[in-house]
Amino acid sequence: MPLLIIGNSDTRVGHRSFLALLSVIEEHIPQFERSYKGRGRSPPQDIPIIRAFLAKAFLRIDSSYRLLQRLRSDSSLRKICGFTTVPSPATFSRRLSEYEDTHIIEQSLYRMVREYHRGRLVAHISHDSTEIEAREKPKNKKNEVKQKY
Repeated sequence: MPLLIIGNSDTRVGHRSFLALLSVIEEHIPQFERSYKGRGRSPPQDIPIIRAFLAKAFLRIDSSYRLLQRLRSDSSLRKICGFTTVPSPATFSRRLSEYEDTHIIEQSLYRMVREYHRGRLVAHISHDSTEIEAREKPKNKKNEVKQKY
C-alpha cells in the first residue's frame, strides 16, 4: 500500500518525520495474506495497524489506549496510517498479539538493518560510568601529623 501524501499545511513536523520514517521502513514490511470468506465484517487491513504501532513508538505514546485516542482526534495521523475508521481496542490488541507471536515486525526490521549495513563495519564504543568509591582528599599516612583547616 503506497504512502498517502498529505499537503504541508495539514502536517506537523512530527508527522513529516514519521512519513520519512515510513518511506524507509515500509518497503521491508511483508504483505499479509488474510482470507476473507465474505461473511460478517471484513477484517481491518494490517498495514494501517502496523503504521499505527510504529507511530506509537515514534511519537512516544505510552499506551495503546492513548494511541487510539490520538488516532480518533488527529485526522492527519489517521490519514498517514491509512485508516478511514479507527478499529476497536480489541482489534488492536488482537493484532498486536498476532504480530508478537509471529515476530513479523522484528524480522522485517532485522532484514532492513542487515541490508543497510551489508558490507560495512559497525563499531560501537561503550563507556562505563559506574561510580567508583574514592576519597576526596588523600588520607595522611602519618598519624602524628594533624592537618590545619
